[in-house]
Amino acid sequence: MLRERIAPLHSEIDSSLRDRVAQITHSEQPGKGGIFDRVPTALLGGARGFYQYVDSQGHIGLPPFEDGQRPLLMSVKAFVGGDAPAGRLTPLDVADQLMRDADEGLAKIGGVTPGQDAALTATINDIRAMAWLGRYYAEKTRGAVALARYQRTGARPDHTAATEHLTAASRAWHEYAAIWSAAYLPQHLTRMGPRLVDIAAIQADVDKDIPAPLTGQ
Repeated sequence: MLRERIAPLHSEIDSSLRDRVAQITHSEQPGKGGIFDRVPTALLGGARGFYQYVDSQGHIGLPPFEDGQRPLLMSVKAFVGGDAPAGRLTPLDVADQLMRDADEGLAKIGGVTPGQDAALTATINDIRAMAWLGRYYAEKTRGAVALARYQRTGARPDHTAATEHLTAASRAWHEYAAIWSAAYLPQHLTRMGPRLVDIAAIQADVDKDIPAPLTGQ
């Protein structure tokens, strides 16, 4: 049956996107003066707690219930500062892979027509939502790199690139939030603390990541 073919695809894409997202959110430690203290605000959320597994050398060791070991990653600061990758994934490597995963997910469900099958419809919508979330993380990470370059050099083209990527991230979040809100009510999530999580309402925080125009623009 079509549903039986879609279910493994859903699991595969969801797992792939979660892996890439984990790579991004581990690439800079919040609260340490890194670029992810500024970008992104809404993206990190409860992932902050995962940083207890990152040692002083940037090695990431997660317990088995958090998907095991991750490849070594470069922080945005190290990448923009010119450090050699030395076998590590750069922030842009991760962003590019996230975008490829998202595009592949959307392509694979492009020709699927669920008809009146509610479960299959929900599965397809979940895949679509995860794809938009992947695009959000990809553009947010690219924006973080561009913004870090601007903060380092003051070059206007880097500010323009940061604005473009973070605006694209905002649009991606809007698409993700629309799909999420159609299927779920605002809810309390343990990893997010006592706050009521409303994905659509987080849009306001997402939009704050877009840099203000430079004087004369």
